[in-house]
Amino acid sequence: MANRDSNMQPESHQNQRTVLEKLSSELERAEIDQQFAAMVEDEAYQILQIEMTESFEESDWEALLLEEARQPPAVSEDTNN
Repeated sequence: MANRDSNMQPESHQNQRTVLEKLSSELERAEIDQQFAAMVEDEAYQILQIEMTESFEESDWEALLLEEARQPPAVSEDTNN
């Protein structure tokens, strides 16, 4: 007597492994999504992110200025001169 759910069951160990890996990956992604969603509501996390952003503000600005100074001057496309 055939199992009525036989169409839903993988026919080989490789198929079973593939299905389990896919399910595991989906569960892992769902868990990560839940953690990100929790960060939105986490006041301590939000405060930490603001503090980190502010602490890097000056060095970020300095890095931008240094990189701009390293770039060759832009060639003007004004051909009227």
